Amino acid sequence: MVLEVVTLAFSVGYAWLVFWFMRGWKLLHQHQPLASPHLGKSVGVSLVIPFRNERQNLPRLVEAIERLNLSGLTLEVFWIDDQSEDDGYAWLSKQTNRHPNWKLLQTSSDATGKKAALTLGIHSSSHEWIACTDADCLFGSDWLQTMVATAYLNQSDLVSGPVKLTGSHWFQRLQSLEFMSLNAIGGACLALKQPVIANGANLMYRKSCWIATGGFEAHKHRASGDDDLLLHQLNEAGFSLSFCLNRKALVETEACKNFSAFMHQRLRWISKSGSYKRKDITAILAMVWLYLAGVFALMLQGKWELAFSMWFIKWVADSVFLWAPSAFYQLNQDWKWLPIVQLFYLPYVLIAGLAGNFISFQWKGRKLQ
Repeated sequence: MVLEVVTLAFSVGYAWLVFWFMRGWKLLHQHQPLASPHLGKSVGVSLVIPFRNERQNLPRLVEAIERLNLSGLTLEVFWIDDQSEDDGYAWLSKQTNRHPNWKLLQTSSDATGKKAALTLGIHSSSHEWIACTDADCLFGSDWLQTMVATAYLNQSDLVSGPVKLTGSHWFQRLQSLEFMSLNAIGGACLALKQPVIANGANLMYRKSCWIATGGFEAHKHRASGDDDLLLHQLNEAGFSLSFCLNRKALVETEACKNFSAFMHQRLRWISKSGSYKRKDITAILAMVWLYLAGVFALMLQGKWELAFSMWFIKWVADSVFLWAPSAFYQLNQDWKWLPIVQLFYLPYVLIAGLAGNFISFQWKGRKLQ
């Protein structure tokens, strides 16, 4: 009886949390630029791109950067090679020779990893704004202009942008829906002035704020966290944060092609949660995990109808919340996969939620923890 009551309480709490996210998503529409601002001066942006073993993705990214609309912007690009084992560095050296405002750097053998690469690029930059993306990402020609417009409209020190996972395989489409929910929650929480998550594939912030808060020094031992943990420390320092809800700012990257790659990616993401300082975030994550654990425990006890009822509450709440974001991310056609995502979500969260802080994982040919 205790299990049933506790699980029901968690399900009600989860539904309330999701409807709170809905309120945040609606608030986002009030703080978006309709057009690029007329600033009266050129805005300097330093685009920092760390890469490791990304030779096959670099040509498309180079083309995307060359197509950027730079009206009103002064752009410099820093390509930071994180000790790649392919010929990406050699190939990029030829491309940077064609662009005087592009620079190719390499991390040292005693300072590797994404944060070390970003730190090298940021310290080498000369502009106030730092824009970040990953080497396996693509974006439209108005990406940077739209992010800058959002920053100036909201007088923000950091702007988090939308990211979409792509892919035609059914497993990649499941990931697209699941990741959309994370991205939408991140945007909603920023609108509610309670920042929780961001994504380093589409992030822009003031260099001065990064320096003032110590950069990545406090969590440099974490393989991940150049986005969420930076978001938290800027918020704690009182800087202004916002989310860009505009398709022109959308960054796309391909979803993992198999389950093993997916789990290693998510274990890497979850590993940074051990450095979360805000107790409210930890409490929310714990509540969601215990809620799903309660549903699973009811299944083990053979109480299938009750377990389904608890699971159904989550399905309905998620469906109501995700309807609007799925239109923004243009994933309505994948809506039929949502029930499967819900079934997949239960064991995935229960396993990854525990394992993320204890089990090592692979990333770009490196074993990390």
